[in-house]
Amino acid sequence: MISREWKKLNPNSLSIMQQRLGREFDDFAAFCEAAGLLRDNFLEIDHLTSSSFQVYDAGYVCSMYAAAVVSAANHFGGQADTATARRLASWALLIEANCVPAMLCLVTCATVEGRQDEIVAFQQKVRHVYRELRARPPGQLSAYENGLMQAGEPQFD
Repeated sequence: MISREWKKLNPNSLSIMQQRLGREFDDFAAFCEAAGLLRDNFLEIDHLTSSSFQVYDAGYVCSMYAAAVVSAANHFGGQADTATARRLASWALLIEANCVPAMLCLVTCATVEGRQDEIVAFQQKVRHVYRELRARPPGQLSAYENGLMQAGEPQFD
């Protein structure tokens, strides 16, 4: 059961997150509420996007939520808590499948943990995302995907 705070989000973006996270949603919701991500990030993002844009794009808003989750993952990774960083980055990928920052966070976790196979796998996933995006006409990219293309493709040695 979600709290009243979660019900303050736009129902479309909340529904997308619940669908994409599936069984993970309850754990995700509890963590985000306790860590302040709901109050300090999701509700703020929701407010800004609903008051700044003529059309509310729930998919784009969810990608912004994923970015906030990755920011928290990076924080925990910086505190040497790779288990929490990994969990958060994995949730971000459920929310936004092409969340390159989440993949890069997982590369960092794998590097710290000495998991060479995971490093290579996530680097390949990032390359795959960019190959897929480059193959599509710009008009068919979502706002999030356009942002990824504008940010530029990360390079791996």
